[in-house]
Amino acid sequence: MDKKIAVVEDEKDIRDSLKVVLTREDYAVSAYEDGTEALLGFKKDVPDLVILDWMMPGISGIDLLKIIRNDSRFAKCGVVMLTAKSSELNIVDALNVGADDYMVKPYRKEELLARIKAVLRRYGPVKEEKNDLSRLGTVWINKATFQSGDGDGKFELSPMEFRMLSLFVSNPGRLFTRGQILQQFWQDSDSVEERAVDIHIARLREKMGKAGKLIETIRGLGYRVRESS
Repeated sequence: MDKKIAVVEDEKDIRDSLKVVLTREDYAVSAYEDGTEALLGFKKDVPDLVILDWMMPGISGIDLLKIIRNDSRFAKCGVVMLTAKSSELNIVDALNVGADDYMVKPYRKEELLARIKAVLRRYGPVKEEKNDLSRLGTVWINKATFQSGDGDGKFELSPMEFRMLSLFVSNPGRLFTRGQILQQFWQDSDSVEERAVDIHIARLREKMGKAGKLIETIRGLGYRVRESS
């Protein structure tokens, strides 16, 4: 089945060009001119990935991103911000809210397509295995059900955060450099700053609550998970 991509962009020329580019790559494309229209469309059909402009009338792109990341229906939906806002603060804000990637206009077609493919790969199906349940102290992850938690409580993690936690729990005590984490989760890691790793780890720790202290920062090197909580 073709992957479904939603384009949310208020400029008609850009919206139409994106639709042409993506349709030629055999994606099923829906296009919306603002956030309100997109939310109405999403009620009927949740896309696999959203290409999202920031500056739009009504609901801004960053506000729409917040809505998406707080709705469990979008747990396996990737988001690529495509916007004219180019400051580092804008990029950090978008990644903090939950964007998977960030590109500045004008976009290069081949680069955009590569980034889309990389994000879609992250949200691919989780293969069920015999040993689906892993534990580290009171922290547990279940790869079959895509759930994780601490004791009787459950974490509400994005697919990216779940996979990061799975990597750490499966390798207790092992140090992962930021570069290794980038290579593990970002196909186009050469074009992604190491700061992106720090942002995702910080968000993961926050969602884990007290159990977040299990993930240790090794100054100047990277991260590792302690061998027991």
